[in-house]
Amino acid sequence: MMILVPLAAALAATALQAQTAPAQSAPTQSAPADTTSAQGTAGQASSAPAASDQAKVAVGAAVSDQSGAPVGTIETIADGNAVISTGTNKVAVPLTAIGPGANGLVTTVTRAQLDATAAAGPAQVKAMLVPGASVKGKEGTEIGTVKAADDKLVTITTGKGDVRVPAESFAVQSGGLVVGMTADQFAAAVAKSPAPAKKRRG
Repeated sequence: MMILVPLAAALAATALQAQTAPAQSAPTQSAPADTTSAQGTAGQASSAPAASDQAKVAVGAAVSDQSGAPVGTIETIADGNAVISTGTNKVAVPLTAIGPGANGLVTTVTRAQLDATAAAGPAQVKAMLVPGASVKGKEGTEIGTVKAADDKLVTITTGKGDVRVPAESFAVQSGGLVVGMTADQFAAAVAKSPAPAKKRRG
């Protein structure tokens, strides 16, 4: 049995990875999104603000880099990440890479680095969507494996059968493929999805 899971609405609440968006009207899908995480870039910095400073990070706050140049504005905070809008892209940055500076919040990455991370994300995801690739929930629990993929839909083989998921729902995290929800949330979405109608015999 093949199930088509409409994940777009569920993924809208998750800011897992970088996503490209016009400065005036950002899309509500995940990163999806779909989106690649800025964690790898941030980890290259020589030093990061202390985790104890995370409480001062707030939605709507402006963020600068360590040289004082503007990076963007925090749009959402969830799952240990703050989604920063650079005006061109939205990128999830670990809270450990953000802290107070002399003139407001400071992050260990620059706007150029965040925009570069966002630009590289879709190509990286597409390269990894190959048959047999493991797919996990955002918390790291395996959901299934890729059976087939095209530009619009990805078929995942799970314990409940084959499930078709929008290609834009995937991102790369810690070197592997993830969807922007936990394994439990994914299972609940599958359970709520209507089964395809059976063809009548002529």
